[in-house]
Amino acid sequence: MRMKGLCPHATDRWDWHNRHSAQDVDGNSEIAPLDALHILNALSNHGAVDTQELDRLFATDEILSQPARIAEGMRHFDVNGDGKVSPHDALLVLNRLGVSQE
Repeated sequence: MRMKGLCPHATDRWDWHNRHSAQDVDGNSEIAPLDALHILNALSNHGAVDTQELDRLFATDEILSQPARIAEGMRHFDVNGDGKVSPHDALLVLNRLGVSQE
């Protein structure tokens, strides 16, 4: 079951997992080191967290209360689609980058 989150300041649902390109965390159609960095920044700010907790943070505006966290916004942090954001998600992006450079 895929977890979906609330899009801040909207009624749309947000999917924390990118179904089209799992390692494309920022949704710009490229897989780059920045995608792993987005996950690492989220982990630094919130720790390992399940996507339901991200839903709560967006719903209560806690994630947007600090300007530095706004850029963290609408990202697909859940690379493996397990309903959690963890270091494993960043590792999957880095592994993909390593394979594509061979």
